[in-house]
Amino acid sequence: MVARRRQAEFIDDLRENWKLVDDMGGLTGKTLPVEVLQAFVNSMLDLMLWGGPQTVITLAEEHFPGEIGKTLTGEQNPFWPYYHHHFGERAPLDYAFTATLGHGLIKFYGPRGGAGLLLRTGYIWWAGPRPEFCVPRSMFDMVKSHQPAPRDEPQTDSLRKFLAPSILAELCQYFPSACDDTLGSLPDSKYAIAFGAFADALADETGIVSRLSHVDDGFAIEFPECPFCLNELDECRVWWGVLQGCYEWLFGAEPDVSPVDESQSTAHRVVISIK
Repeated sequence: MVARRRQAEFIDDLRENWKLVDDMGGLTGKTLPVEVLQAFVNSMLDLMLWGGPQTVITLAEEHFPGEIGKTLTGEQNPFWPYYHHHFGERAPLDYAFTATLGHGLIKFYGPRGGAGLLLRTGYIWWAGPRPEFCVPRSMFDMVKSHQPAPRDEPQTDSLRKFLAPSILAELCQYFPSACDDTLGSLPDSKYAIAFGAFADALADETGIVSRLSHVDDGFAIEFPECPFCLNELDECRVWWGVLQGCYEWLFGAEPDVSPVDESQSTAHRVVISIK
């Protein structure tokens, strides 16, 4: 009870006075919405068994920022309420904390194993836990062919659940319109429209910034402020998994056939091949 009370006091301080907390050192001032972070943690839980999540949460403490990090170990670890509700109320966590999940996972599973798990975590974060890995249809084609406004309502929390309404609303603005003919003569433009809608929705709904650019044979999406490693891990593959899941949802691609061009992509600059 003492631990829970101390954690509750920390949560109140975090919500009421960011400057006071930041003076203790190391915070970025950026947070993820609680439900979005919960969906990410749930994705980790869906993949890791035999004490994996608990170990990753504990290892994350080694990377907690500044003086404040020294006070939030053991039962005070702010990730425990995301692991199970009986640990208390969830707090919105600064990127300086959420980034430690990536570090903890890489330390526990090693660079290769950790990279693979981060990729699958990103994929499940987008799509939701099994069996909702893939929507067996192209949402983009449904909009473009003027079918009734599509509904996409996954039963579990996922990034798709939070972003899909905004993405579909933006796509529907283009159809019916003269854009139909443009898409017929410029096939690449549909990807620019779709991934532009993804980037807009991601920023609006989660605060995560991304940048879209055209490259040979495709598009590149850059994430300059990764909440899960602060762009410090070359092995981070969260966004590879997210964009693979999003591509499947948008264009009806085969599951596990990745559109990510691994030869041109880096951890936080993901190249999507459309050839």
